[in-house]
Amino acid sequence: MSELPALFRSPTARATIGDQLRRHARTNANKVAVVAYAADGTRNEWTYLALNEYANRCANAFVAAGVGRG
Repeated sequence: MSELPALFRSPTARATIGDQLRRHARTNANKVAVVAYAADGTRNEWTYLALNEYANRCANAFVAAGVGRG
């Protein structure tokens, strides 16, 4: 059997978006991850930590509602 290309051996090549977000929340907690502008021109910023916490709240709400894989 031939060896896998280096791309597929890299841990980051197989990482999900959630994995990447958790890693950034841990290593760059206060760095701005998302900038959005409201209709009135107000600038809103989300740090990696805040974005990760929000994503986890959303995921837990889906699980509580019975949503799963598939």
